Amino acid sequence: NFCRRMCNMCLRPRWAPDHTIHNTTFTTVQKRCFSQENLRTFSYLLSKESWYDVHFSPVEKKYDNFDCLLKFYFNQAFPKKTIKQKNSNNKWITYTLKEEKSNLVQLSKQLRQSRDKETVKELKRKLTDYKKNIIETKKTYYNHKISKSENIVKTVWGIINSEVGNKNYQKYYDFKIKIDNKTLTDPKDIANNFNDYFVNMVDSFSQSSLQHVCLNDKVNTFSIDNFSKPTFRFKPVTARDVNNVLSSLKNNYSSGIDEIPVIVLKYAKEHLCEILGHLINSSFISGIFPDKLKIAKIFPVHKKDDKKEISNYRPVSLLPSTSKIYERIVHSQLMTFLEEHHLLDDNQHGFRNGRSTISAAVEYLESIIDSVDKGEHALGIFMDLSKAFDSVDHSILIKKLNYLGINLNNLKWFQSYLTNRVQYVEIPSVSFQNKISRVSSEPKTIISGVPQGSILGPLLFLCYLKDMHLSLKQIPQEHLCLYADDANLKFSSKSVDEIEKLSHIELNNVNCFLNEHNLKLNVKKTNYMTFKTQQRKEIIEPSIKVNHLLVTKNQTTKFLGLTIDENLNWDQHVQILIAKLNSGIYALTKMSFICNTDTLRMIYFSYIHSHIAYGLCLYGATKNSNLDEILRIQKKSLRIMLGLKIDDSVKEYFKKLKILTVYGQYILDTIMCSKFKNLNTDTANVIHSYNTRHKTNILISRHRLNFFTKKPTYIGSKFLKSIPLVIKQETESTIFKRKLKAYLLDKALYSLDEYFDM
Repeated sequence: NFCRRMCNMCLRPRWAPDHTIHNTTFTTVQKRCFSQENLRTFSYLLSKESWYDVHFSPVEKKYDNFDCLLKFYFNQAFPKKTIKQKNSNNKWITYTLKEEKSNLVQLSKQLRQSRDKETVKELKRKLTDYKKNIIETKKTYYNHKISKSENIVKTVWGIINSEVGNKNYQKYYDFKIKIDNKTLTDPKDIANNFNDYFVNMVDSFSQSSLQHVCLNDKVNTFSIDNFSKPTFRFKPVTARDVNNVLSSLKNNYSSGIDEIPVIVLKYAKEHLCEILGHLINSSFISGIFPDKLKIAKIFPVHKKDDKKEISNYRPVSLLPSTSKIYERIVHSQLMTFLEEHHLLDDNQHGFRNGRSTISAAVEYLESIIDSVDKGEHALGIFMDLSKAFDSVDHSILIKKLNYLGINLNNLKWFQSYLTNRVQYVEIPSVSFQNKISRVSSEPKTIISGVPQGSILGPLLFLCYLKDMHLSLKQIPQEHLCLYADDANLKFSSKSVDEIEKLSHIELNNVNCFLNEHNLKLNVKKTNYMTFKTQQRKEIIEPSIKVNHLLVTKNQTTKFLGLTIDENLNWDQHVQILIAKLNSGIYALTKMSFICNTDTLRMIYFSYIHSHIAYGLCLYGATKNSNLDEILRIQKKSLRIMLGLKIDDSVKEYFKKLKILTVYGQYILDTIMCSKFKNLNTDTANVIHSYNTRHKTNILISRHRLNFFTKKPTYIGSKFLKSIPLVIKQETESTIFKRKLKAYLLDKALYSLDEYFDM
């Protein structure tokens, strides 16, 4: 199992004598050691710094001086060292195991000389103990590694590949790309071409669309009529604020151009909070965001297909760690301001507390179900925006922020934050001396977009898309559903001609809004679907065109991570889900030999239960046979975790491991949706205010068709009637959910009938 990526071997030629030395050159790499001792050294060095040169510097030099001092201490505490690449698959080997192996080798040598039977027995016994100790040591190591991991899925697959010995890998420094039918192998050329591609693929569209913005006055006016604007001003930042932000950041070792990971800043935060607070306040007052925090380090990550095609890579951006602190502070203040004054569009569900892809999907699909129940034709258009985050026009965004109430002094800071940003691509490379190094491209300026990989960028994008619903002129504005740049329209009418007319007009209205905002609707990837009951055989195929291109009609489509069909029977979604669950079963099976039950339970929730729970309040309305198949996989998972036989009952083990069955999870999710989600539907359930025995029951909406029962809020209100009164009376959502989950865990439901029969 000699790891090929760690060394290069030069075997002797055939003509050379047998005693010729084989030439082996180990791969070397420069690394920093972030040991506890080095972390303590870094913290100690910072504790002796007065930051005099920072406090008494001009505003534009403050951060540069801070950065210079911070890097000096960082390099003192964590110097780069050239080390040989070792096989990282054997980190679990302990000193005790090495001693045991050494004893076995000595015993084996004795056996060759003596041939003593007692020595043979002792060798066999020690060999058996050694193998058992290997298994136990591996379990302890991997259990600890998984429990500490922030990305369990990635960690588990890494362990599986190392245990299986997967040889189908490409060396991580072996980049080769084709440009104009020529294969580039020089790392510098490859890095430069990657950077050119990532920057220019947005610039080419931005330049072609700029004329639409300049010629249209709507961008400058927005909807400010009779709008009394509150004013946003930055609040002073304290050391406690910085401490809270640092504590909230994830522990990781990735870093931007500064090479300083977040975990290092968190360790020494008691010596950094005060000076960082001073720097951030100075930045707010001066309206200057430090240039050194605007440099993005880009890694190309392969997506699919041919690895030599540059278009098959996507950029992953890493910003300096201190940039995250600035941005988290601003994000918190700006989001609080926008939410308190209800300035974000109500139909925008992206990146907001209490909202998610599922809240968007529920709101959208329940609206469609309501229309079908009324006997109307329902049509949904699922739009695809090309490179939306990267196409944001900075001048328009600044005008939007000003419109939202950010005064001119603070607006200067956002202008500084967005402009003069640069990026460079960094790829690993190996030299002829077998030394791994990092090769960087020439930096390039970014002229549009919100910063990729940033904390503040997504919120600024929500501000940029504000008032998109005002482009709709002939249908209710709530018929536009947004999750960030994922935009979807809904149309309904009893007249097919009316639907065709409305869909054509309003989609083009939305397209005009996008053009005004320098965004591009990708008509080829945009599609529409009609929704109906299975009994309704009428086929509706309206002709919808945008920019003289026909919008495609699909029988199924991807919608916020769900696969939906025209009858909302969810069969195809469940098929895709089961394929994912079987992959999780494979992972569980492989890990069951080297992990304990607690760790396997963590793997189960990461690989299996998370997939089951996503969107279950919607797709749980599928036929029972689909849910039974999911339950079968859950049972199989428990048998693998606990080492049970194929015919052993696991009903009690669902309770013991505190795992909800798919039926229990469906009931929990729909009840939570019905009781606490305030959805904008005209058939919304209500709780009456009269002090009666049934006060806590949600009134169940009347309906015409069985299709209506697919609504999470409807079925949730039915489930709610059957839970104990002591749970039903709880008004605080967190406590209510905890009590309800405990109740459902105790039942370990294998069907919905079992729930209603209780």
